[in-house]
Amino acid sequence: MAYTSDDLITDIERDSFQPAAQDHFTTAQKLAIADAEILQTLAPLLVSLDSGFFLEPADTAIVADQAEYDLDRYAMWNKVRRVELLDSDDVPLYEDGLKLATPEQRSMYSTESSTPEAFEMRDKQIVLLPPPDDATQTLRQWIYRRPGRLVATSSAAVVSSVNTVSGVITYTATRPSGFTAASVHDVYAGRSPFRRIITAAEASDTPGANQQEFAGVSGLSLVQAGDYVCFRDETVYPAVPIELVPFLKDLVIRSMARTQMDEKAYQLQRLEIIDRAKAAFMAGPGQRVVGHPKRINIPRGRVGRRGIRVVS
Repeated sequence: MAYTSDDLITDIERDSFQPAAQDHFTTAQKLAIADAEILQTLAPLLVSLDSGFFLEPADTAIVADQAEYDLDRYAMWNKVRRVELLDSDDVPLYEDGLKLATPEQRSMYSTESSTPEAFEMRDKQIVLLPPPDDATQTLRQWIYRRPGRLVATSSAAVVSSVNTVSGVITYTATRPSGFTAASVHDVYAGRSPFRRIITAAEASDTPGANQQEFAGVSGLSLVQAGDYVCFRDETVYPAVPIELVPFLKDLVIRSMARTQMDEKAYQLQRLEIIDRAKAAFMAGPGQRVVGHPKRINIPRGRVGRRGIRVVS
């Protein structure tokens, strides 16, 4: 079933036990609290399971002789899981990705442009060592992608139909204000797990009051009736598995009531909700893919002819 930001607001208002006259939080404020609870509580919980939640690739074109590249704009905690260098056919040059080097190891690599072998993390940038000399290559960052900001469904549009030839998407109602002939949008599937199927698509025309054209945008064949078109970096779907939404709701309600209770009581209630969420999600086998235990991966470079190479 679909579960949107509107449904979350309905559940919060139903279970918060606050009379309407005493509810001083707007819908936007409640959704902002939900965003904060996802980022500071539920996202770290899911990422800690090391089961691929929020993990996505983000690609940047290589510039010859340029060593510094910004971390992807969506990298939560300015963190990368893995860094790869792809050739012109999008094939990784190294099976194990680029090696992570410390600042003290910079002198081990040439300053002359060549094929990078390693990278150094530097605040908000990745530094390739040595600098690249091939502009046909691609830098791929595997990041934990920051989810879009929750907005009410009135700020988005529901797809009625899509013409994959002309690129015209027809909505179920007049498109929202700001949906123009040049606005940029993310498109989300209207069914669980509510995947983002198109990212940062720029409109090219508005042929009708309830239409937008996305000429040349790839991925339109994936769009179906019932999907949501949002502004870029916004979404109508909470970015957690639907089974965790009740705990998100409880966290929002506790946060709204924070000023009315003792800080210690508030923290205890938060911990109780988090523990229940963890227990519910880990019910049964503790792995996301049941029946497939994790394997330990030992890079080939660490394995000798007779087994694991021991460095003395």
